[in-house]
Amino acid sequence: MICRSIITVMLWFAIAVSSNLQSQTVPWIAFDSIEQVLHTHPKPIMIFIYTDWCKVCALQEETTYSDPTTIELLSEEFHCIKLNAAERDSIYFLGRTYHYKPSGVSDGMHELAEILAHNNGSRVFPTTTFMTPQFEVAYAHAGLLRIKDLQKIQQHLIP
Repeated sequence: MICRSIITVMLWFAIAVSSNLQSQTVPWIAFDSIEQVLHTHPKPIMIFIYTDWCKVCALQEETTYSDPTTIELLSEEFHCIKLNAAERDSIYFLGRTYHYKPSGVSDGMHELAEILAHNNGSRVFPTTTFMTPQFEVAYAHAGLLRIKDLQKIQQHLIP
């Protein structure tokens, strides 16, 4: 009977730990709150610029942004923002309003995504842009950002 009780307790503990790990996510915040958040908690900003149709973007979310160690690193060291390049809502950022710019019947891109994902004359998705707390672009990574890449970037950006 005691052995059965111990096994039951261990099973419940394993389920609780497993569900806690699965429920962890990157603490994404909105552009409209970043200035206020930086006043109370200054730290670098990471902006994940993606599209819904981008398979590499989905892979980055499924791998890099689902890893518990990465989630912990991002939570502690960065303010994280997701920006859908096809976002149709206007975004107010640094005293300016950025809008969606249609380029066809169902195509277009958000102005802010155009600016932040611009890399050597073109835009690549995903692009992960790192900014200082003073909103200066410190680094932009075009393409898939792997866990090991993120760790190297963090070591260079965070003293």
